[in-house]
Amino acid sequence: MRTPLTIRLFALTIIICSSIALPAQTDRENAYPPQQPITGHPSVTMYTNLEYEHSQTSGSSFATEMLFRHAPARWVDIMGGFHVSTRNLHQLTARGDFRLDVGRQSHIALRNQYAYSIYGNDNLQNLNLSLALAYDHPYFYLALGGYAQFYTNLILHEGIRRSYIWEPGIVYDLEARIFPERHLWNIGVQITNMRTFLIERVYAPNFILKGNYRISGESNDNLNLIVKAGFQPAGILHIVANYYSFYLNIGISCVL
Repeated sequence: MRTPLTIRLFALTIIICSSIALPAQTDRENAYPPQQPITGHPSVTMYTNLEYEHSQTSGSSFATEMLFRHAPARWVDIMGGFHVSTRNLHQLTARGDFRLDVGRQSHIALRNQYAYSIYGNDNLQNLNLSLALAYDHPYFYLALGGYAQFYTNLILHEGIRRSYIWEPGIVYDLEARIFPERHLWNIGVQITNMRTFLIERVYAPNFILKGNYRISGESNDNLNLIVKAGFQPAGILHIVANYYSFYLNIGISCVL
């Protein structure tokens, strides 16, 4: 019996991270994505996750994610990665944050996020473009902006013309933590329609409980354990087709 691709990718990442022994990083870095160091450094941080998701309409599925993040300068932070799911869903993401310090540990940022999805079972492809203004503080994170979504056919069959759907909307991301970012462990809550690989409609918020533990020690970002549990209800006035969705995401991050 062949091992699923999602398991093999996750196991490979654990082997890579466990074999890396670097000096402790001293930059300020968030306890978990999406925020990243406020001080630029040449290192690249790799995130890899396994995810289980269950929805009332789609049933259960498993996925793997891999992300790479780099902050080459104090004012810029870039990230990109992919998501592969057993329900024939394939996604790519790219993000760039352009920041300005407003205090010793806080900054504002212009957050650009782009996500591309292929829904193989539905013969559909989707492109999300978003732009938001964000404020990052050791205890909380706030972002508000707008997005545009584009939908079209993935494969054209005989007798079917290509159609396009364009949809604008609002994006938001509200997050609070019980400890400052550099603490050995942390727990946070988040309400957002901006997931790493997908931007939801404004009336479909994700309620997320998340936490992390710095395996390498406090203020050391060499190896982190990251856990997220999310729930998406039916939305305002119950105007979404997928009545609810629950997902559990477990992963690690390491400095390459």
